[in-house]
Amino acid sequence: MVTIILVNRSSDPVAGPQTSSAPPATTTGNPAPSSSRSAPTTRAEPTTTAPGDGGTTVDNAAARLAYRVPAGWRADESSTVEVLGVEFSGSATTGPYNCGGADYSRAFAVSAAVQNSNKQTVDPAKAANSFVTAFAEEFYPQGTVVGAPAVETGQLGGKKSVTLTADVGTKPTKPDCEASGAAISVLAVDLDNATADHPSGVALLVVVRDRAGGPTDPAPVPDPVAAGILASAEVD
Repeated sequence: MVTIILVNRSSDPVAGPQTSSAPPATTTGNPAPSSSRSAPTTRAEPTTTAPGDGGTTVDNAAARLAYRVPAGWRADESSTVEVLGVEFSGSATTGPYNCGGADYSRAFAVSAAVQNSNKQTVDPAKAANSFVTAFAEEFYPQGTVVGAPAVETGQLGGKKSVTLTADVGTKPTKPDCEASGAAISVLAVDLDNATADHPSGVALLVVVRDRAGGPTDPAPVPDPVAAGILASAEVD
């Protein structure tokens, strides 16, 4: 597993959501996962804009990454979640519901930028694999990656990229409320921004969604919706 820390837009290190996984922690009263921590004061706030198709663009300057979500998704500039010591922001969620006195959402997306603390270059594929596993464990009851993730390699904005999509098995303790199956996709892009002091960073976009189980309304998010969010990503 790679050792990683959050980096800001200029590549300077800074110290370091229940969908039928839990949405990212927010400042508006939604329950926070036990691992979440307060955001660093130096973090740049993501910005959101609404394209003409009724969707929303979430621009996370700290991650040097922007992506679009369809109409019906809610972007939240204040939401953060910490996984493997990395603070993810640039959050968007969909399909909120309350079940058994707890708040859930059917899917969420978050983004961050990471680099190795030992000044060695991060391998995007290894980073994506680490975060697929970590998000499964963090946001689903006994969540585990089932089988080998599907891997797509390519380029984004002229930079090397890899996307891993994994099936996630769960053991819900509240079957009426929690997903019995899920999927997690991680897009990792080599930012190609190495300096004399810091290795190149990797931008990450994570899309977590239920596939089965839980309530009939709201229904799980179809895979093509998640694929569209990943395909909309842009880096600078």
